[in-house]
Amino acid sequence: MLKVSFSLRFLFLLTFILLPNFSNASPPANLVADNLIYNEATKDIEASGNVVIIQGDLELRTNKVIYVASTDSITIPEKLRMFNLITKEEWYAEYGELSADLKNGLLTSARIIQQRQLQISGATMIRSDDGRYTVLDKAVTSYCKICKESSTPFWEVRSRKVIADKEKERIYFEDAVFRIMGVPLFYTPYLHMPNRNVKRATGFLKPTYVYTTDSKGGFGFTKASSIKVQTPYFITLGEHADLLLTPWITWDKNTGKTSANTFTTKFRQELTFAHVDIQHASTKKEGENHRWYFLMNATTSKLPYGFSGGVALKRVSDTTYLAESGVSSQDRLRSSLYIHRTRKDQHIELNLINYEILRTTESKGTLPTNLIDAEVNKRGDTPLIGGIFDLKLDTRSHYRTSDYDPNNSGSARDVNRLSSSATWKKSWAMKNGVLFGLGSELRADTYLVYQDPDLNSANDLTPYFSADMRWPLVKHGAKISQLIQPTIQLVSAKTKTHKIPNDDSLLPEFDETNILEFSRFPGNDNFEKGNRINLALNYGLSKSDHLFAGLSLGKILRDKDHAQFSNSSGLYGKNSDWLTASQLKLGRNFSLINRALVKDDLSILRNTVHIDWNKNATSTSSKYVWMEADTSGGRPKETSFINIDASYNILNDWNLGTALNYDFIENETTMTSGLNIVYKTACTKATFSFDLRPISETKKIEEWTFLIEFGGFGSSSRSNLATTKICSG
Repeated sequence: MLKVSFSLRFLFLLTFILLPNFSNASPPANLVADNLIYNEATKDIEASGNVVIIQGDLELRTNKVIYVASTDSITIPEKLRMFNLITKEEWYAEYGELSADLKNGLLTSARIIQQRQLQISGATMIRSDDGRYTVLDKAVTSYCKICKESSTPFWEVRSRKVIADKEKERIYFEDAVFRIMGVPLFYTPYLHMPNRNVKRATGFLKPTYVYTTDSKGGFGFTKASSIKVQTPYFITLGEHADLLLTPWITWDKNTGKTSANTFTTKFRQELTFAHVDIQHASTKKEGENHRWYFLMNATTSKLPYGFSGGVALKRVSDTTYLAESGVSSQDRLRSSLYIHRTRKDQHIELNLINYEILRTTESKGTLPTNLIDAEVNKRGDTPLIGGIFDLKLDTRSHYRTSDYDPNNSGSARDVNRLSSSATWKKSWAMKNGVLFGLGSELRADTYLVYQDPDLNSANDLTPYFSADMRWPLVKHGAKISQLIQPTIQLVSAKTKTHKIPNDDSLLPEFDETNILEFSRFPGNDNFEKGNRINLALNYGLSKSDHLFAGLSLGKILRDKDHAQFSNSSGLYGKNSDWLTASQLKLGRNFSLINRALVKDDLSILRNTVHIDWNKNATSTSSKYVWMEADTSGGRPKETSFINIDASYNILNDWNLGTALNYDFIENETTMTSGLNIVYKTACTKATFSFDLRPISETKKIEEWTFLIEFGGFGSSSRSNLATTKICSG
């Protein structure tokens, strides 16, 4: 008998002694230990002290191992830990008998942990078929963290037998009992779930329970109350497609009978050339018409010549079905066929658009619901004179379905427009840091107008010229940097134009992003007339990543008032109001953004404040808006409201969240996104929410929703389970 000490000697001996005995294992094993005893007669080996065996992607750690050459097996009489270096799966046991390649054998008082989340414990564990099957008897399965002071997890599945199939990546349970806090809830003779390495698997997802009532009844006390239950079933269709089927069963609260049946379908597929998403729902209710919606979105980046594109189709049976289903609150559905290509110096796009109007207060026939929109844009350096040029050619056609216009108001008007523009800009830097710039733009528009007695087809040519001067002043200190930049810009444009239908420039804006633009109108149907001076002042202060403060001021001085803007736009009159924009950021926890329009007498015309604040367990986002009344802008009375979106974490596991809106004019408080109470641990997520949701201009519904997820059973990656690692009780 030969006895050796020190691990380096073992590595040398194993090369000549153990390698022949492990010749059936592939790849051969490596062993490291503090002590080793080799029996020359039986060729048995006993290793002890910090024993480590590495066999392929398996690693075994224990304090003592006995290798039996006659059976080509090893016995582990003490506690052991095995680890798969690839799948991150762990095995623990009190005693083990394994084959030399570690793939087959018996473990007692065993435990499996997959990716430090799913845990399965059993009295015995048998590994067979080269590690494909792992069978545990008298097993307990849970995603919950089991603390030393309490062996009872929040939830668990106790079963007579658990079979883990490595090849199919599934775990099967026989005679399973589901328990919460040690209390049995239900029994099933057969149950299966995917193992933790599977990202998509066929099976049921978390159920959802919704209590719905008409808001007029007040917190559920109304004859319109009902209870809805949904149980989604997810089906994988290969590696690149899947299907989600969700039946909704609705019970009437008063009659106790099924009042409606809804079935939703979601399909998605990733093709070699495109991605497709389809969503459909159908509801049948006694005494009512069949209700449905169909939503499809397909995108591709594999079109010829580097183009990308897609198709979006949205259709619904009635005006409120999407909102009642909780799918979308949109009151105009946009369907489109589009292609586009963007390069460093070029952009091309084509859109065919159709709108479905869901607002009951709007006439579908007198709104332009069908549009064709195309654009070609080219940018580059200007030869000879220098600077940057921008050439643009775009067209738009919109069509109203109505041909009836009894008042001759143009409500049935159809328009085709072809526009082109050429823009040039160049700047120079002087030795003292002053920047001079010149710019020009020439726009040409052709309009073909149909079914409007007051407007005729027209051609229009609009030139712009500008000159500006900026003087950026920078100061760098040891900790603080500052920038101040005054700017003055002279702009000249014509004052006369043809009478052109204005469909895309009804809501001009005045803010810090367009103070130096040729025109504040967003579209092509209108432009800002006359000569003017644009004044701007920008200031910024920064201190590494801890502090940033900024302030912008702006004002426009015109040669005359061309009566193009409403009173509340900030652009009304010969001279504009004062534009102020400021922001303050303190690290990552606090930010404030303020935009305001201030008159010369310092009265406020419009004011908007955004504040985001995060501190420890509290997170808030608030917005305050005040706007002066403006009848010409469609606002007959003042607007003043505050919106607060807040959440608070309690003891790491509980989260409370709500969004409230208070209208100072109407003196009314409403919930804009309801109340959410979430309980989340390492293995469980329960959500209770209340939502008061408008489904039309005159009707709202109340919804009380409850859903619960257990890790591994119908949970999704978005649930972010297994994030809490704190033992409690």
